[in-house]
Amino acid sequence: MQIRTVATVATIAAVGALCAVAAPASAGPAEPYKIPGVTQVVEVVDGDTIVTRHPDTGETLTISVLGLDAPEGPECWSVQSADFARTTLVGIPVQLSPEPGQPNADAAGHLLRYVALDNDMDGDYAVKAVRHGAGRAYTAGPMHTTDRLVAAENEARGSVAGLWSCGGAAPAPAAPAPAPAPVPAPAGNVVHPGAFCTGGTGITTKGTPMVCAPGSDGRNRWRAAN
Repeated sequence: MQIRTVATVATIAAVGALCAVAAPASAGPAEPYKIPGVTQVVEVVDGDTIVTRHPDTGETLTISVLGLDAPEGPECWSVQSADFARTTLVGIPVQLSPEPGQPNADAAGHLLRYVALDNDMDGDYAVKAVRHGAGRAYTAGPMHTTDRLVAAENEARGSVAGLWSCGGAAPAPAAPAPAPAPVPAPAGNVVHPGAFCTGGTGITTKGTPMVCAPGSDGRNRWRAAN
């Protein structure tokens, strides 16, 4: 009996160990901000420029998303591109990492970084944005995401997604509003309604005919002629 009991316990322990190994990973780390490079997106400047702030250290960085060229300003789909970034990134943990073959920063001084998304099919934000037509693939220089970016752009082009529905053209600038017609100056004695007067007629700055007549207090004041 003792032997059987020991064997049974050993078997249960072995099965438990196997279950522990086979158990799926958790949805994400319990403390993501303890992982090097992980920070939080707090602002979107445009479709490929974001601001991050570490919730523990307070470190704030302006990031140019590596691998992504999003429309800006008057370009077609610039507003939608920025909105896509806000919906996808603001308030969530992201992991920033440089590409050794790329400059550390762009011409504006923004840090060039891959922006990795946890628990996301694409994993990399640039790939995700390009796949949805929120930007074009930027593949100049060595990048380990080049093949994925090119495939994502081909997919977006093929489905005419996002900016590819613009036909590559920027929207026409709005026509300037016509200048208001000048108001001619009134002719005659210009007076102010309600002001004291001694007699006669006049006209307001808006062209309303006025007459000098007794008011409720018995004193003459300018009032409308009819």
